[in-house]
Amino acid sequence: MTVGEAKYLILQSIHSDIAATGVPVVVDANAADQSDEAKFLINGKLARVVSFFSGWYVPINLEWFSGSYDQPQIQGSSFYWYAFAIPSLGRLKRPHYLICDYLQMRDWVLEFQAPLGKDHRDHYRWRADILVDRDTSNETQAYLR
Repeated sequence: MTVGEAKYLILQSIHSDIAATGVPVVVDANAADQSDEAKFLINGKLARVVSFFSGWYVPINLEWFSGSYDQPQIQGSSFYWYAFAIPSLGRLKRPHYLICDYLQMRDWVLEFQAPLGKDHRDHYRWRADILVDRDTSNETQAYLR
């Protein structure tokens, strides 16, 4: 899945959800950051598409491990929202998306407990897997590795 395809998937799904629910969310596909086609605006804050490639490779800010709350960066500019494009895979019959702010991602990264003491604090990109487990709940579940 290309970044452009992932962005299209997310924007189509968001616009459909907004129309169906009436939730007051402003989405602008033409982000202020023209250097990165995968960015767009949600309520005036930059979102960055994370597309699928045998998992989702999530850029983080290594300064988080030193107590920083600085936003992550891609293509030389910061972003606030992570927007995961979830294509139809396996039992998942239709595409979905998952959006979280960088503060939630920061919390997940800092809570990560790696086996054998490998905390991966030197890795700028972490791999996330997002699963839909219909046997245990109707929720989408995500984890980092």
